[in-house]
Amino acid sequence: MNSDSRRPPPQLRPADAASRPFSGIIAPFDSELLGRAWIDPREPVAAGTFGTWRVTFVCGRAGMDDGAHIRICERQVCDWERPQFDRPADSGYTTAETDGDAEVELAWFETLNERPFRRTLQVTIANGSLRPGERVVVTYGDRSGGGPGRRAQTFREPQSEFQVLADPFGAQRYFPVADHPYLGVFGDLASAIELRCGSQFLRGEAIALHVRLVDKWGNSDEQASARVEIAADSPVRGLPAEIEFTPADAGAKVVSGISVPAAGTLRFRASSPGLPPARSNPVHVLESLPRGRRVRWGDMHGQSRESVGTLDAADYFRFARDDAFVEFVGHQANDFQITNEFLARLGQLTAALHQPGRFVPFFGWEWSGNTTTGGDRNVHFLADSGPLHRSSHALLREVDDAADDACPVSELHELLAGRRDVLLVPHVGGRYANLDFHDPSLEPVVELHSAHGTFEWLGRDARARGLKVGYLCGSDVHVGRPGAARPAVKAGEDGLGVTGGLAAVVTDELSREAIFEALRERRCYGTTGVRILVSADANSHPIGADVPLAPGVPLSIAGFVDGTAPIQRIDLLRDWEPLESLRPRRSADSKRLRVTWCGAASRGRRRSVLWSGRARVAANRILSVEGVGFDHPAEGIDCSDGNQVRWTSVTEGDMDGVELELADTGGLLEFDAGGVQFELDLDRMGDCVHTHAVGEIERRVQIERVTSGGPELVEFDWEIDPADLCDGGYHLRIVQSDCNCAWTSPFYVTGVGD
Repeated sequence: MNSDSRRPPPQLRPADAASRPFSGIIAPFDSELLGRAWIDPREPVAAGTFGTWRVTFVCGRAGMDDGAHIRICERQVCDWERPQFDRPADSGYTTAETDGDAEVELAWFETLNERPFRRTLQVTIANGSLRPGERVVVTYGDRSGGGPGRRAQTFREPQSEFQVLADPFGAQRYFPVADHPYLGVFGDLASAIELRCGSQFLRGEAIALHVRLVDKWGNSDEQASARVEIAADSPVRGLPAEIEFTPADAGAKVVSGISVPAAGTLRFRASSPGLPPARSNPVHVLESLPRGRRVRWGDMHGQSRESVGTLDAADYFRFARDDAFVEFVGHQANDFQITNEFLARLGQLTAALHQPGRFVPFFGWEWSGNTTTGGDRNVHFLADSGPLHRSSHALLREVDDAADDACPVSELHELLAGRRDVLLVPHVGGRYANLDFHDPSLEPVVELHSAHGTFEWLGRDARARGLKVGYLCGSDVHVGRPGAARPAVKAGEDGLGVTGGLAAVVTDELSREAIFEALRERRCYGTTGVRILVSADANSHPIGADVPLAPGVPLSIAGFVDGTAPIQRIDLLRDWEPLESLRPRRSADSKRLRVTWCGAASRGRRRSVLWSGRARVAANRILSVEGVGFDHPAEGIDCSDGNQVRWTSVTEGDMDGVELELADTGGLLEFDAGGVQFELDLDRMGDCVHTHAVGEIERRVQIERVTSGGPELVEFDWEIDPADLCDGGYHLRIVQSDCNCAWTSPFYVTGVGD
């Protein structure tokens, strides 16, 4: 029945029933009274493909009253296509029927049911009642009207569950049936190769290269059988010319024992028939590495199915280590949803998986109080255990330890005061961090980017309050892909619409203690998910350091950026105000025009900005168009001709855009997207950046002339005259041509005054 079953599906193991979180609904009735439900077909489905599925509910001894309801609920983080009921020829068309003497009505709610199964299809029994044994059949992706079916969720999950609840008495009390239907979802056919490795090595040191075959949604192609050719753009030893993937590899392989005989910079390359060529992140091979200057890549932020996510914690850590190839990872379940028993199991997992020098998992949880009481904080521990002081017991059945709760977050600060084995990271998710609450001894860094979006405003808030914090990024992934999080919810529907971030921690040792020390000293930076290598000093002090200056002494900030795409811009900012900028692609007479837009609608959950629209040129002609920054396959260029280009785009603080190759340098550009309309005379533009600001949360449109391509390795050396100096936080913001970004922790200059 499913149109995309082109090969045998992998064998997916259902999640252990014991690992299912408490639904929050007490069911005193047995299945004989309530009824039962199942789904067909039951075969696993490839992520993001279309099919038709039927959920059948059979009434129990209670029957169903006139006005009673059945709810079929999906996890709030899943992205099964939203059902629709009035367009039979379109995707997602959903119908229902019954063999009883009644009518059935359908309605869809994104947030009707209790977390985490909030997405709800509600079936109402109308104009009649159902007898015991009579059926209601809901058909998702009904093709009877010519539609393609319903799109399956876009991420791998052995058990994508449909929680079926019944209210047979019309009393507005819903009880779960005994066995919930579920489907296995696996990665689709590979559409790309991903190459990852560390960023810095000593000459002759062993290098491990991670090779992964992924579908367009970012899932590993677990059934891949392929030959992949590998090469490097500098001489290396121990690198095979070709590797072979079989289903036993589950879409990911590690090539170990590579070494480089001479110092220099290189990238690995890969190709396979039918797939676009791939390159790794930049690798710098050095004769020596200054102490404390090695960049380590990780992701300190995400959740699994034991709270609001999918896949269990063991699978979560396995993905980080084996698929994302990160060196360290944290697990941050919402405190109001996790049990003490789960936290004990989490500690057992982090202890079992801990391999200093290879893979470092951190034990912890998320303090999840409302913004008015402090907002979200990740809580990381050095050990494999630590106290749990919840913000509340909102979704927990047992409340025996409610006296241990801490709310507002200042109470948590007091309870953890003086401890050196715990760190808190304020961040933006559902309940964005409120920096009116801050403990500098516990909160050395804040998170500027995650799958929820980009949040430069949180860094601005920190500096406006005079807080000395570093910057890092994470994924806050909810679908089991820490370290390589791709959007799992269709952009604009329910957040989590951008690629997750990465944390770069600068430390020699790969150990919990060394990573904690680096975070406390702010020796870190963050990216929007790619491994941009940044090296910077301020008067010989490392990233994040305090830089005391005597009167009359200039500030010298020097270093380099080596990106994964051409460098669009390197900004030096003081307390988020621009001081200097390098634009390696700038060109006053270029016929190539870069048009980008970014920003968010609010600080809270409803932050998505719909930028779908167009750009038109008059008295000129568009020769070609390239989209940049689009995170989700549903986004991108819709159509273009010689006069205009149309696109679909949603931003959540992040940046999207297009680059237009024009026939001439002049003409008139008309922009119309996101509720913003303006015209720009290209004859008067020159090489400046035209900025059209449209809102307080970094909402703006920028237009500039650029060259095609550009350097990926860019050096910088700024000297700020003493007359232009003042105390403050000086940090770098890097923007690549593909709209990926990085933010370094600030250098905190003191001794100069205001």
